[in-house]
Amino acid sequence: MLKNYFKTAVRSILKKPVYSFINLLGLSVGIGCSLLIFIYIHFELSFDTFHSKAEKTYRINTQFSFGDISRDINQTPSAVLPHLLANYPEIESGTRVVRSFRPVIIDAGDEKFQEEEFFYADSTFFDVFDFKLLSGNPVAALNAPNKVIFSEASAVKYFGKADILNETIRINDQEFIVSGVAENPPTNTHLQFDFIASFVSLDWAVTRTSWDAANYFTYLVINPAADIDDTARKLQDDVEENMGPFTGSSFVAMTLMPLLDIHLKSIISEELHKGDIKYVYTFSFIAILIIIIACVNYMNLATARSVFRAKEVGMRKVLGAYKPQLFFQFIGESAIITFAAIFISLVIAAVSVPAFANISGRPLDLRLFYDPIFYFSLLGTWLTISFLAGSYPAFVLSNYAPGRVLKSSFKDSGSGAVLRKVLVVFQFAVSIFLFIGAMIIFNQLEFMQNKKLGYQKEQLIVVPIDATVRNSFDAFEAGLLQLNQVNNVAMANESLTQVMGGYDLKVEGVHNDDGMLTTAMKVSPNFINTAGIELVAGEGLNDTDWKLAQAEEPVFNILINEAAADLMYQSPEEAIGKKSNMNGRTGVIKGVMKDFHFRSLKEEIQSLVFFIEPRGMSQILINANTNNPFETIAAIQSVWNENYNHRPFNYKFLDQEYDALYHAEEQLKQVYSMFTGLAILIGCLGLFGLVSFSTVQRAKEIGIRKVLGASVQSIILLITGSFMRLVFFGFLVAVPFSYWMMNQWLSDFQYRIDFSWLTVGITLVVQVLIALFVTSWQSIRAALSNPVDSIRNE
Repeated sequence: MLKNYFKTAVRSILKKPVYSFINLLGLSVGIGCSLLIFIYIHFELSFDTFHSKAEKTYRINTQFSFGDISRDINQTPSAVLPHLLANYPEIESGTRVVRSFRPVIIDAGDEKFQEEEFFYADSTFFDVFDFKLLSGNPVAALNAPNKVIFSEASAVKYFGKADILNETIRINDQEFIVSGVAENPPTNTHLQFDFIASFVSLDWAVTRTSWDAANYFTYLVINPAADIDDTARKLQDDVEENMGPFTGSSFVAMTLMPLLDIHLKSIISEELHKGDIKYVYTFSFIAILIIIIACVNYMNLATARSVFRAKEVGMRKVLGAYKPQLFFQFIGESAIITFAAIFISLVIAAVSVPAFANISGRPLDLRLFYDPIFYFSLLGTWLTISFLAGSYPAFVLSNYAPGRVLKSSFKDSGSGAVLRKVLVVFQFAVSIFLFIGAMIIFNQLEFMQNKKLGYQKEQLIVVPIDATVRNSFDAFEAGLLQLNQVNNVAMANESLTQVMGGYDLKVEGVHNDDGMLTTAMKVSPNFINTAGIELVAGEGLNDTDWKLAQAEEPVFNILINEAAADLMYQSPEEAIGKKSNMNGRTGVIKGVMKDFHFRSLKEEIQSLVFFIEPRGMSQILINANTNNPFETIAAIQSVWNENYNHRPFNYKFLDQEYDALYHAEEQLKQVYSMFTGLAILIGCLGLFGLVSFSTVQRAKEIGIRKVLGASVQSIILLITGSFMRLVFFGFLVAVPFSYWMMNQWLSDFQYRIDFSWLTVGITLVVQVLIALFVTSWQSIRAALSNPVDSIRNE
């Protein structure tokens, strides 16, 4: 019996090759798209799962709050871990990790290289994490000063081989011994390192163990039997006890974040290699929609084709076939097509993964295809789609009454026609929803990339520096200013696109007891002119302020922004001249800057302070003519080479740093747009098939209309008009849902576009044009056909 079912199903599929091809193509593309999305989701959910202690590992995050203002960071003071290990028996192990605050310089003989992925970690690093050492002892690799672990790629880069244990190398003018070589970190970890040096190599970190500088990632391995909530409460009690003086002006809270949540659920903006759980949900939703659209195509075409298989069903029933036998015969056809579609989709996914990895910005690969569980999932997918796509057509076909069918009195049921219309409306609604979403995402990104930020990001070049450059800055600055391409030069300790330094500011007569939490940045006197930042009151910092900051009894005059003045309940003019105290740095407010965006547009502009402190300057900002960037960079590099040979010349354009803030959103746009286009393509395939069957079904009606004088235009309008109504109904269904969903997404941005009804109108026009294009060929063909051919075949 099964063999007969199989033969019959194959014959039926081959009998109508166009119909079968449309179904096969629609299901293949739909399942292929979903497979790609599944590969992406699997990668995102796999972050840090390879660590054996991952489920009981936590990182401590810190939140600083003052009134309604709060700031989350992923770091803690250096004293936190030693205190916890000494006093919390439920903590099995822990480690501190800190990324080098500025790029390190590695001396490779004739050349020097600047490295950014350079970390320092406690000797217990490998008690917490399972990064594999190819050579070296994990217990002793980080237990003494000036020890460093190379990744395999870094070892080959500097030594030409991976076997480099006990080799020596100069890092930041200090001799380090290679104590281990680690396998390159997997792509699915939030800790992407090229080098890990021993934490005790940082003299200032070891000698200044304190509760007052949150600069260190702190990871804990906690006994699974422990009450995490109780541990968190004890931690908070210790925070309040040990950071009491600091919390006089603000509230400090520390929380435990599971290691497995860091990549997707962290709300902290400075996370490295950060993902977003909302995008995982979004792409999962899109994958489900695409699968549903593909199944809807199959159901639509199968039920439409049922009219042409009515006599076959009638004859089978007369010859003794039972309803269950017919039902499973047609389910079998669905299973064969779905099986072929899954096979083709695997090929599509395998071929498309490299391109999709490039679009999504994720290092995706086919390792999932080697997992047996994946194939069990595919089996379940095959059975589910076969049943979902084939159940209704099978039910409809198996219920035909043989008497009506064989007397040629059978007509397509009204319920079948209504169902097809509902399903077509659903397809159009999904297409319209996805299209509106793609346009909103695109417009928001355009808005962010083109918004005036309050400084001249297009003309700014950032050059990282060290103490040697900082101490001879005057000579370097003078050389740069002699270049025609250079307008202004200044120093700072952070990037303008991501100012993170947190300070406690007290101002005379304002919050005198409590103070206020503020972000602050160290700058040189000419910084605001270099960056193109506008003053609304007072004056900027100058050379006198630079000298005062270096005096025996230093004075730290400051600039604040309008947001800081608002927090003081002062107008910009009223704030000028007031005495200030910022973490012990006393001075006066010299000027008030116009608010500018110094972080992502997802965040509201908060209070900001500029102050002079030569120690800690880590980059030079150059305002230059970038019309000919190659010529400009070459000229700047020549001045660099005249002054410095101890480190390589490296640079970035500030606008590139700014664009990097929205890398995740740019990836969302790319991926979302791609799958929106494919979803529309799948819907168009189904619409093409439906129009084809509709014109065949209505052939006699069209013939009679033509004999009675109907024009070609009226026939085309008759056929296309019925489908245009479905587009309109799909539009009515999709718009409210689109409005709600996209406003939810836009709510993540403090500075955003409004939901545009022009976008909705454009979407309707585009969908109508697509539907007209798909239906027009078959409509024109039917309208131009000879009515005699259709009428005589009664």
